Amino acid sequence: MTSFKNTYIIGSGNWGTTFAKILAEEHQNINLFIRDEIDCLSIQKNLINHKYLPDIKLPSQLNFISKLPYTFDEGDLVILAIPTNSIRSFLEENIYSFINLPNFLNLSKGIEISSQKRISEILVEFFPKNSNIATLSGPNIASEIALKKPAVSVIASKSSQFSERLQHFCSNDYFRIYTNEDICGVEIAGALKNIFAIGSGICHGLKLGDNAKSALMTRGIMEMTRFGKVFGANNLTFMGLAGFGDLSVTCMSKMSRNNKLGMFLADGHTLDEALENSKMVTEGVYTCKSVFQIANTKNIYMPITNAIHKILFDKHCAHESIQSLMKSSLKEELCGNI
Repeated sequence: MTSFKNTYIIGSGNWGTTFAKILAEEHQNINLFIRDEIDCLSIQKNLINHKYLPDIKLPSQLNFISKLPYTFDEGDLVILAIPTNSIRSFLEENIYSFINLPNFLNLSKGIEISSQKRISEILVEFFPKNSNIATLSGPNIASEIALKKPAVSVIASKSSQFSERLQHFCSNDYFRIYTNEDICGVEIAGALKNIFAIGSGICHGLKLGDNAKSALMTRGIMEMTRFGKVFGANNLTFMGLAGFGDLSVTCMSKMSRNNKLGMFLADGHTLDEALENSKMVTEGVYTCKSVFQIANTKNIYMPITNAIHKILFDKHCAHESIQSLMKSSLKEELCGNI
């Protein structure tokens, strides 16, 4: 059985709304949770999310709700599409709704600052007896997928049976899903690529050229792999959709909010100004803080992450940070500190 009794998408940003659209085109009982009741009524009436997905008509069979059910059923699917650092508070506020242990699919990409945990680890902390926990990640620009432009993604879970069930449930003729058992690697890749996307935006804003962006992406993959290895991730995951696939589109696309933030910083704006300019949460900023702390604690060599952290939080000059990277000690490409 691939379907679920009811499906609830928590979060009505551009990706949450797009994902609800994907599912409602193929399945019944798809519910998009919109916290603000006025916004919910507006979207329900017009079938358009003007704030996050303008000009895209949503399916009439999609349900819009501003209140969650008292309890979720064990046959329900709960899809999380809210900022990483809001997930814990959401679970705490609604903990009694999850007493029946529904199925979970996470769409968010990040590492929690307070606990330094990946999202699946947060879910396991709350629901240790629930094995049906998965994460979806990949090169997914929401506005393109909403227009039915072809895209692929990967779903990872410790339960291969659950990931295959989700694979069939979420795939259609323009959105193709692969599976991967390495949920650790998939989540780390999805989180860390946002850091390097900020760096790519800085390179673009400073007009450093395509060679610099290519170098940043390639060495960024090395940092991802090095970081993931410490936590037991499969190196090959970082060469796949969640790693190189997502990194490349996030670094190249003008639609990437992390890339945009980097360009805004390169124009001389402060981090606060750059964040204020973004409609949605820019996960790379918060992930950079978490990863920087973890790398220092575990002595993981991550020079690009460190440089971006200094630009974001220590107000270092971007040009000087880049020069510092270029003048660091010379190394063999694939050995030692990769």
